[in-house]
Amino acid sequence: GVCERVARGGVRVLALTLVDLSGARMGAFVKALRAGGTSLHTLNLLACGITASEARQLATASRALKGLRELNLNSNSLGDEGAIALAPFLAVMGSMTHLLFG
Repeated sequence: GVCERVARGGVRVLALTLVDLSGARMGAFVKALRAGGTSLHTLNLLACGITASEARQLATASRALKGLRELNLNSNSLGDEGAIALAPFLAVMGSMTHLLFG
């Protein structure tokens, strides 16, 4: 599956649309990102059921995603709490050029 492929590394662009990443699924996804996400430069998680809870989990993958240039979190339910949870993640993303969420 997707998590196994990401964990092996080498993925540069990952687009997941309408893939349920709520709850424990985000935990498994973040684990894969930590293992092999270093080459990822575009991550599109459009309408994946991401709330503040999942945003907090995603933020823990920041070390592995330092090369990320584009992050799309549109059509999720982050809210203010989710945006705040992502702030530390974004602070270490020196190469980030595009951030989309709303």
